[in-house]
Amino acid sequence: MNKENVSQMAAFDNPLVRNDEKKPINPSKNTPEDSEPDEEYDMWDEEHAAPPRGRVLFIDADACPVTSAALACARDACTPVVIVGNTTQNLERHIRHGDPRSPEKARGRDASHDGFWVDVLDVSIGADSADFAIVERLLPNDIVVTQDIGLASMALGRGAAAIGVRGRVYDKATIDMQLFIRHEEKKVRRAGGRTRGPEPFKGSDRTRFRHNLIELLRK
Repeated sequence: MNKENVSQMAAFDNPLVRNDEKKPINPSKNTPEDSEPDEEYDMWDEEHAAPPRGRVLFIDADACPVTSAALACARDACTPVVIVGNTTQNLERHIRHGDPRSPEKARGRDASHDGFWVDVLDVSIGADSADFAIVERLLPNDIVVTQDIGLASMALGRGAAAIGVRGRVYDKATIDMQLFIRHEEKKVRRAGGRTRGPEPFKGSDRTRFRHNLIELLRK
């Protein structure tokens, strides 16, 4: 395993903790019992901060029909995955037998999939809980799989990439218009009107998703 992947795993000893959070030092472990603690003791010593991590693929599990396809693409690209959803969604079912469950269990895997692992993040039931859980953990160069335009917009704002379940890659040039259309459609529905629903999910949508996600992972 190369040094870069070892560093990534170290950063994800708890893969669901924000990378910019610092780990507090326990003075009792650093100061002998018979000596006084330093007056300038720094609880957030930079030496104990989590090291930088590499790219992570976040999957918004809410009504996501392409989770298995996303996992397959991530495995081929040696990219770790975090699946995010509420506790009623049984996220565990998405993880195939034999997939590593954490960075620790990823150690020792064959070199062809070096750096790939899968973990899940259960969030509380509620509007936008998964969205905010993902956004607060995002770093530039991460990728988010979601059909929520609002989450896609926030991801772009954090410097990450976002792709819809039908393979549409969101971009800053058009995201504002998409948000406006969504807002107007909600107004129509609240007033008792009807708007056009999404087309049935097709095999061609899955194919387009796989192709475009692979392209994002290669960048």
